[in-house]
Amino acid sequence: MNKAIMAVMFSVFAAASQAADPSTLMENVKWREDGVSRTASVTLLLTDARGNERQREVAFIERDRDNVRETRLLIQQPLDVKGTAILLKSDAEKASSEDDIWLYLPALKKVKRLSATNKRGRFVGSEFSYTDLEWLRVEDFSYQLLGAETWQGDTVYKIEALPASQEVIKKTGYSKKVLWVNPNYDMVVKAVYFDERERELKTMQVDEVSQLQGYWTAVVQTIHNLQSGRTTKMVVNDIEYDTTIPAKHFKQQNLKRAL
Repeated sequence: MNKAIMAVMFSVFAAASQAADPSTLMENVKWREDGVSRTASVTLLLTDARGNERQREVAFIERDRDNVRETRLLIQQPLDVKGTAILLKSDAEKASSEDDIWLYLPALKKVKRLSATNKRGRFVGSEFSYTDLEWLRVEDFSYQLLGAETWQGDTVYKIEALPASQEVIKKTGYSKKVLWVNPNYDMVVKAVYFDERERELKTMQVDEVSQLQGYWTAVVQTIHNLQSGRTTKMVVNDIEYDTTIPAKHFKQQNLKRAL
């Protein structure tokens, strides 16, 4: 075979192998292009095992500063949880146990820092845990490629993620995750989470992806708790990228104030 042809084939094979490397895929997910800041209104639809529905309206703001991501969520409706706020600060260069999560509860009129074990708690009664809301920590897990599948018309890679330590299990409550990554979006579009006893706990899937302002966006995603029967659907409304967000909104002493 011609050496030039062999070189081209080798380059293509090497590129394909790298694209399917699970750690590389997860790094691409973490560093996916999504601007330097994001603001949106978010609707959470909560359904219990009996089919009863509740709704939460959440204001969402987020910005990246170098390797630090700051996220703030403020519950605006319903009245019984209105004013509840959460502030997350994740540093890409630090261990996940050093990430800061601050919670403001208007009923108590105080701000408290969540411990590592509290991060597995349910965010305002939804099936999203606080650790689910944090910036992806790739090094918290080791990855194995399980193969490629077709999902919603695209080729996606199925990846098994195992915790790197007992500390990660303690923090997240997950003994394993199985993830489906769409390399076209650099996004986890489907997932199965396993609890500490290695039982299937919940599933997540992205129901709708749109390209808004040039950035791929998970507009609708659903989490279903397999053990309780509860479901949470998250709908992202009115998202804007690369807006200027005042630094004061990311200070813990200002969590009790409106955005």
